[in-house]
Amino acid sequence: MRTLGQVLEHQGPAGATLPEILPSLTRRGIRLRRAQVALAAAQPNGGKSLFSLWYAISSGVRCLYISADTDPHTTMLRASAIRTGLTIDQVEALIEKDSDQVRTALSSLNHTRFSFDPNPSLEDIDLSCAAYEEVFGAYPELIIVDNLMNVLSGLDNEWQGYREVLSAMHTLARGTGACVLILHHVSENDSKALYPAPRRAIVGKVSQLPELILTFAIEPTSGVFRIACVKNRHGVHDASGEDYDTVYVDAARMTIYDSQQEMQMAAKRREWG
Repeated sequence: MRTLGQVLEHQGPAGATLPEILPSLTRRGIRLRRAQVALAAAQPNGGKSLFSLWYAISSGVRCLYISADTDPHTTMLRASAIRTGLTIDQVEALIEKDSDQVRTALSSLNHTRFSFDPNPSLEDIDLSCAAYEEVFGAYPELIIVDNLMNVLSGLDNEWQGYREVLSAMHTLARGTGACVLILHHVSENDSKALYPAPRRAIVGKVSQLPELILTFAIEPTSGVFRIACVKNRHGVHDASGEDYDTVYVDAARMTIYDSQQEMQMAAKRREWG
């Protein structure tokens, strides 16, 4: 047992914020925090994996990425696009001609390690964290699980399994001091596919444990990327998902921008370059 005064004096990394995601989200008090669980949810192709990989690479934090849903080659191409500013197709063509250029771009990502087990168990995830700590002498600051449906819980009931995994991730966050970001699905609704889902649409009703829940939706043709904060123990939120922020995404380059102007300026720099 501890007094709250002892917590104040010896709180360690608990609650410490990770680097800013986007300025527009920071203004709403949306930050990833260590020793806590966050959930990112969307319909298929709604931007979950794009968001998490982009943040893992652009933030520069020590990261363990459990990439159960995406294969190694695809992940490598996407990460290379983020690092080089090239499209995924351009990266793939470049590898055939000059893989050293891509290798150099990826060499700066030594702090980010990946596990590509398609169906990891809770024990597998624990072992990956232990291996990371063995290599770097510290646990990762960010653990990303992509995605919840791929993790084996050992339970026959799917929804009970989701809750079992969330509970284990809560324990993992506390034990390692890492922010655990879990990717998950929402109920599909074609008429609302371009707008973030409400909290009630999260599959399995697993909204109790995460301190932060974001839901996403992308308009593929325009690059509009809508992000709603449907739960936030540290700030304003709206469970309906109707109060969202609009940012912009260049999906071919796996890059998110805070505004359309910022995205257009990046395109201009590439043109001038």
